[in-house]
Amino acid sequence: MISVVAKSISDVQTFKVQSTTGEIYSFQVNGFIGFTPSHIKEHQVTGSPVTVTYISSNNVLIATKITD
Repeated sequence: MISVVAKSISDVQTFKVQSTTGEIYSFQVNGFIGFTPSHIKEHQVTGSPVTVTYISSNNVLIATKITD
């Protein structure tokens, strides 16, 4: 996890992750995806991996779920 922009204390607006191969992906969020902004920050600090489920719409990655 590289960064997170919060919409509110409980909702994520956008976030960026780095893959195990070094590629960086930026995701938009529409609704609750299973993680709060603070939970994402925890992964950013610890470097713990996450799995992101998403759809691609008009070349925009939209996260639908994040799991530990």
